Formats: sequence, structure tokens, C-alpha cells
Amino acid sequence: FNPSTSLNYNIPENGYLEIDVYDLTGRLVESLYGDHISAGEHIINWNANIHSSGVYLAQFKYKNTLKTQKLMLVK
Repeated sequence: FNPSTSLNYNIPENGYLEIDVYDLTGRLVESLYGDHISAGEHIINWNANIHSSGVYLAQFKYKNTLKTQKLMLVK
């Protein structure tokens, strides 16, 4: 993507969700979301224009679940 992308995710029931983006060294580069959310399908946009090209990991933390999505930023 260049320089923004949309992340799609599905929440099975109401709960607390955190979405964070890390670089490959494990450093947190941006927190995209951290609040209660309703069940259903959602989309969040990440504008990475201040970050350099490379691979990033978007982590979705919901209840006892951790999912990671790999993102490739090419400028």
C-alpha cells in the first residue's frame, strides 16, 4: 500500500478491542484503536505517510484472541 490502507475485521460480540501497528523489530509505531466496540464487520484506515517503506504488523487484540496481519508499505 502507499501511503494508506484499509484493515477489515469482524468482531463476534461486543467487547474491548485494541489495534496496534508494529515494525519488524517489535517497536510500536502507531496505536489505531483502543476502546469498546460493537459486534459486526468494521473497517479502519491507516495512513502511514510519516513512516518509511517496509513491513509492518497490525495486531488485533480482542478478549483472549490475538491476530496479526502483515502489511507492506512501498513508497
